Amino acid sequence: LYIAEDRPGGRLIRVLCSEDGKARKVEMVPLPGHWEPFAWEAVAVSPRGEILLGGSSAEGKMKEGATLFQGALLYRDAEKTWWVLSLRPASGVSAVAFSPDGEFAIYTDEINGAVSWIDLTTREVREGASYYSARSPEGLAVMPDGRLVVAEERGRLVLLDPRRDANRTIMDDLGQIESVIWDGSNNPLL
Repeated sequence: LYIAEDRPGGRLIRVLCSEDGKARKVEMVPLPGHWEPFAWEAVAVSPRGEILLGGSSAEGKMKEGATLFQGALLYRDAEKTWWVLSLRPASGVSAVAFSPDGEFAIYTDEINGAVSWIDLTTREVREGASYYSARSPEGLAVMPDGRLVVAEERGRLVLLDPRRDANRTIMDDLGQIESVIWDGSNNPLL
């Protein structure tokens, strides 16, 4: 179990659990560098043990009265080497996921509405559907066929097909929502 703390100075916490779901061991995952101003909003783990971690320094900086802040997307590869995949001013990474084949890191930016992905081999950024900009995207689910479901905080779910550069609203007026996930074992969207 991985826990990302959404507060300035947030930690990445790893909890090893027993078969009955009880915590056996709790450890902090060290992040190299100076990430103290950052609050981490999202974490994803691949089947190979790679980690994506997303967040921003907005909360801490605004409390200090500053108007400049950054969003960050960190990646730990299978060899446990950390990479900064994205560090952008005036942004806030709010959701992260791996593509079904594990080749891409997918993330949303709640400030500018972007849904983007990065090729984990070449480290090349690729933007989402060119004419789609989410309104405060907070959640992201990757479907088995590679389509994405984006949860907008205002209560809308959008199905995004990056291969066809197409999107459509699948639900609206859900109230304020923060996350969405595809349950591959039972096939519902939660």
